[in-house]
Amino acid sequence: MLKYKIIILLLLISIIQPVFSYSPPNLSISLDKTTLIAGENNLVYLTIRNIGDAKAYQIWISISLPSSATSSLMVLNGSDGKWYIDSLDSLEKASIPLTIYVSPLAAGGLYQITFTINYQYYGSKTETRSIGVYVPPIESKGAQLSLEITPYELEPGIINNVTLKIKNIGDMNAKQVIITLSSTPPSISLIKSDGKWIIELIKVGDEVTIPLSIYASSTPGQYQFPISLSYYDDIKSKTETRYLTLIIPTITPSYVDFNLNIIPQEIRAGEISRALIIIHNNGNGYAKNIQINLMTTTGIVLFNSNGKWLIEEIKPNETVKIEVDLYATTSGVYQLPFTITYYDSFLRFKQENYYIAVKVQPNFSPVSIIDINLNNSILKAGEINVIELIIENIGDGDVNSLMITVSLPSGAVALMGMDGSFYLNKLRSGEVVHLPIRIFALPSASGSLVSMTITASYFDENGKSKQQSSNLGLIIKGTPDFIILDSYVYPSQISPGLPFSLTVSMINLGTSSAQSMMIYPKQSKNFRPISDEKIFIGDVAVNIPTSFTISYIAENITDGKYIVNVDYSYRDSLGQIYKGTLEIPVKISIGQQTTTTQRTITQSSFNPYILLITFLLIVIVCVFVVIYIKKRRS
Repeated sequence: MLKYKIIILLLLISIIQPVFSYSPPNLSISLDKTTLIAGENNLVYLTIRNIGDAKAYQIWISISLPSSATSSLMVLNGSDGKWYIDSLDSLEKASIPLTIYVSPLAAGGLYQITFTINYQYYGSKTETRSIGVYVPPIESKGAQLSLEITPYELEPGIINNVTLKIKNIGDMNAKQVIITLSSTPPSISLIKSDGKWIIELIKVGDEVTIPLSIYASSTPGQYQFPISLSYYDDIKSKTETRYLTLIIPTITPSYVDFNLNIIPQEIRAGEISRALIIIHNNGNGYAKNIQINLMTTTGIVLFNSNGKWLIEEIKPNETVKIEVDLYATTSGVYQLPFTITYYDSFLRFKQENYYIAVKVQPNFSPVSIIDINLNNSILKAGEINVIELIIENIGDGDVNSLMITVSLPSGAVALMGMDGSFYLNKLRSGEVVHLPIRIFALPSASGSLVSMTITASYFDENGKSKQQSSNLGLIIKGTPDFIILDSYVYPSQISPGLPFSLTVSMINLGTSSAQSMMIYPKQSKNFRPISDEKIFIGDVAVNIPTSFTISYIAENITDGKYIVNVDYSYRDSLGQIYKGTLEIPVKISIGQQTTTTQRTITQSSFNPYILLITFLLIVIVCVFVVIYIKKRRS
């Protein structure tokens, strides 16, 4: 009995023990990185894990970042620092991204980030946790300003315009930059400035320029120019003093040396000429308040000016140009007198006299010359030809009231749709006009040469009436036009693979004969020529039929109509060579083939030239018979 009681007691203990070991929620937090970079936004993930047995509800998490007495060392960006999680089961976790900006002032320190956690579990529970983070020192040189002044060599005795350049060569922005010129050497004076400038920001790599007006005395030497700088960056404030060297060179004797010239140096008498007076300072000194007086001489008059000009300054090696209008009455060489007054670099008054030689050429009246040409001098017989009459004024004077008259010989050619008269109100020097002309050439005039007369009447610039005539030759060229009259084959029924002859009859319906005509048989898909490569026909006259024969072997053909192409060439009435292609229509009939050897031999030995020779012999015999009969009757 005792044994059973012990067993029951052990079973009760094993059932009750898990109930008493059940733990409440336990929220642990961690960061995925504990080393933060100063001067940057650091992305950190906060992880909350429930390592207890019970479920936590309505979880609120807030963050507190470290700060110094004067500023925040760390700033949370993009969030108010509070997050809510509805619940976390046992061993469940949640991650929250944090973007933390770390100030450069926090570099080199160890800091605590505090998190406050509030959740519900049989009442409200609040817990505070802290995580340590480390911010390594910044390896930075901060903002660094470099100074440069250009030009560093000053010209003595005048106010020099120089530029002070401030450039940030560091790795941080420079803020509230104050630049101060505390003192200047006795030989250098700052003009139009109190010597203090404030620049809000100079970014890394940026350059700021400050224009300075500095008067340099005539005492040569090297002088230290002290400049004080005050600024701060993200790390600390800085105050520095820099020294820039300025040089006043040894004074060389200053002088002004004017050189006067005029362009063009030649003008024409009797007309107003535009000219440029060129004044160049060859010296090394400045000329100021310059007054130039031009006193005209006999024979040359100044137009649209009183001959006086004021110039504020002419620097060393500087050139000034003055535009003038001159009128010369007679030809010759004239000296134009100039008086120039000015103050030099040392404010000394100077007066100098100059002379410029001008050559006046006699004024020749402009000459008008009309040049007449044709764009084409070859006419086609039997057609209306459109050619262009090219009229050009190649003289140096304009032409007024220009009348052009075209006349042609009667008979061979004639103007079509026009009377051959053209009127131009004005034709300037160098101007070109194109006048279209329509000319019909008779077919019977082929190969002839005609002369066309062009008369030009006009008034020149001086109002004088002038007339000139030109005779231009025209060549009338005939054109052959070949028409196929008929074609037939022999034998009338051909056999594929065996020779046959093709006789072509054609006629020239053009306006000119074709001289030395040649025929060139061409091989095609169905017809292979066996005649000579070229057949000479000779001269093909107009309206006279001409025939020629070509031998072929037909291949792969059936009954039907075909086109046979042959090339040709000829010379026209002007001796020019022309080439073309004749398209010959051919009707083919296929005959019955026999298998006997004798028939094959007969067909293969057929020569169309034997028929031609036989025909010629019959003609010759007939001619002799006719002559014999006539003699007997006489």
